[in-house]
Amino acid sequence: MENIRLAAIECTENRSMSGIEELAANIAAVGLIQPIVLAELEAGHYRLLAGRRRFRALQQLGRMELAPTEYCLYPTKCDFNFDMVAFCENFHRANLTLAEEVEQFNRLKTDKLTIKELAALLGKTPEYVALRLNLTNLTGRWKEVLKHPEEYPQWTPAKLELIAKQPPEKQTEFSGRMNQALSVTELRRQLEQNYCRLSEALFCIDPCSKCLKRSGAADMLFPELAEQGDTCLDRKCFELKQARVIVDKVAELRKTLAADPDAEPFYLYRESFPSYGTEAYLMIEKIRGVSDGWGLREKKKGAPNAFCVWGENIGKLCRMEPEGYSDAEPINPKKADGTAAVDETGRKIRTLADREAELQGKRKRLAVENLCSDMERSNGTGYPPPETATILRLLAIYGYSREYRWSGMKLADSVKKLKREYRTDAALIETFWKDIQSTIRSKLQEDIGGTLNTVSSERAETFCELLGVDWNQTYLSKAVEAIPEPKSLLAARAAEAAEAK
Repeated sequence: MENIRLAAIECTENRSMSGIEELAANIAAVGLIQPIVLAELEAGHYRLLAGRRRFRALQQLGRMELAPTEYCLYPTKCDFNFDMVAFCENFHRANLTLAEEVEQFNRLKTDKLTIKELAALLGKTPEYVALRLNLTNLTGRWKEVLKHPEEYPQWTPAKLELIAKQPPEKQTEFSGRMNQALSVTELRRQLEQNYCRLSEALFCIDPCSKCLKRSGAADMLFPELAEQGDTCLDRKCFELKQARVIVDKVAELRKTLAADPDAEPFYLYRESFPSYGTEAYLMIEKIRGVSDGWGLREKKKGAPNAFCVWGENIGKLCRMEPEGYSDAEPINPKKADGTAAVDETGRKIRTLADREAELQGKRKRLAVENLCSDMERSNGTGYPPPETATILRLLAIYGYSREYRWSGMKLADSVKKLKREYRTDAALIETFWKDIQSTIRSKLQEDIGGTLNTVSSERAETFCELLGVDWNQTYLSKAVEAIPEPKSLLAARAAEAAEAK
């Protein structure tokens, strides 16, 4: 064997070259103990397979040649995979960084080696190699964690492997917890909340067999999910498909109930919600008549009368009844005459009488609101104070404020007591007029604060009568002018008239 010139050796860089100065000093002191491995490409031209740092150290020392004892030739042909040999030589020294290891894995993988072949070559399990290769799927800030592990010591390779399994949007979402010191078990538990078993899907899962966002598409990455079967990794997509099925099922139930006038009360309920703000969340939120699960209790016997739109029992029919304190209402309510109150879409069935009552309710509400506004004018004094007798009648109608009530005392006795405390009627009027107006406004707001069919103007009319104000002329006629008859009401009248003929 002869000396080989360093200039005749091809040396590619495939990893960081730190500590070359220290290695050069060591070689200068004791010599090159471990030979450099070379492969001959052609006569007089070589390629370095193993020993890049030693080679660079010799260059730094100004060496021009390698002595026969400082190198060994690897018997090979020109088409031999040099990267494979170099990587295998360095891999088992355990001095590659995680990013370097991943880079080399990918370089070898693209050389048409299967994961199992690469694992056998390196003496590792296929799962180990698959998880390392999958680290190239890290996105955004997680790539920086892979490249600079010294800045993120809490993110071990095992934790990064869990992150890399997630879809890009989930990785982005979880990057906000990058500074948290989670254990592998805690991290896995939090991430698995995003997984959905396809066996529990309400929709047809045949199209999902071609989707890559499932555990079955990369079984080596998800050995822990093998027992529960193929699992969807994209909760947003899974929930959207579930919501579509639920919406269609609810529509079918409403149609069936609308066709059966004798059907008993039927309830929709939910035990939870889809992920907040998603399309699935909005779809479930828009379903009319859904009550919270806690407002109903399950009964063991009887035909199903309830349907779960979301939660552990999603898509299931069961027998339920409202709790005593529940505000749960059926989706097929009946009117007083026993006819259906809603149509098959869940919308209230409005007769001509209902439309007339709704219009009157709107007008009464506006008229009472205008009365309350007039009472609040003039720095809170409202209308001029009426006679004492009128105030006493208002007290009788609307009651005293808390400050002027006496338990167990009749109204006449209360008035006498008040007169004894106030020496003149003027003092009595001055004391009570502002107070009684506040009480009246509160009562009037109660009269118009409910639904349109419960709006009442009776107390407002009585108040105006006591003050000598024309209710109809001052308030109601103006409300009628402001709220004209809608086209839908006119059409309903015309339809009823046509039917009568």
